[in-house]
Amino acid sequence: MNKLIIAFTQLIVKVLGNLAFRTIAISKKIGNEEVATNVLLKKVEEVYALYDKLILKPIYSGQGKIVVEKDLERDTSYNGLRRVIQGLARFNSEKGNAAKKLLEIYEITGSINGLDYADESEVIKKTIAHMKSEEYAASITKAGLTEELADLEQKQKVFQETYLAQITSNAELRRQGTASGLRRDLEMALRSYYAYVWAMKNYEPWNKLYSELAELIKAAKNTIGKPEKDLTNDEIELETKK
Repeated sequence: MNKLIIAFTQLIVKVLGNLAFRTIAISKKIGNEEVATNVLLKKVEEVYALYDKLILKPIYSGQGKIVVEKDLERDTSYNGLRRVIQGLARFNSEKGNAAKKLLEIYEITGSINGLDYADESEVIKKTIAHMKSEEYAASITKAGLTEELADLEQKQKVFQETYLAQITSNAELRRQGTASGLRRDLEMALRSYYAYVWAMKNYEPWNKLYSELAELIKAAKNTIGKPEKDLTNDEIELETKK
């Protein structure tokens, strides 16, 4: 019988996570208290929980991409509102005069061009606050821009919530250690557990567990050397056809 050994460092992030997840599931499926309460398995569970929460979940959710999308949406709303106000200000009418009044706000708050997410948020929040203030609210109404302001406010709110969620996730990851450090912890936990299962392979119920883990590791090995884009979902999930 071969030892339960695999080059963990050559596994992509998702495959390593699925290897840990399936290892835990297979061990629990054995239905033996000795296996279920094994201290090395408990360590795998503990580290995997962090790995899943701080590394896998952000990957699957595409959190970084969503932040960029929500930033673009609020920028489009902000710039669109400003262009409408600038356009209306060219007319000598009630709407035009209201727009001229609203242009004062942009002189106060400044531009969002070239700003990072945090500074841009401050400019947009101040712009919204001024437009809703007693001094300028009537001008928003006269210019017929109530809905447009509400759209900007909603877009800013959604962006802020998304951005704060990303910051919280990153901060939690820093508290727990780096992503590479957490990955090494998971690799070490799996390595130790596999070594124990192999050492106990001649005894019940470890012999059955050994056989199933050997198949799982074989499936993981089959992904090594393949570009992630070429891996099928079954390969990434370590699904084997029997």
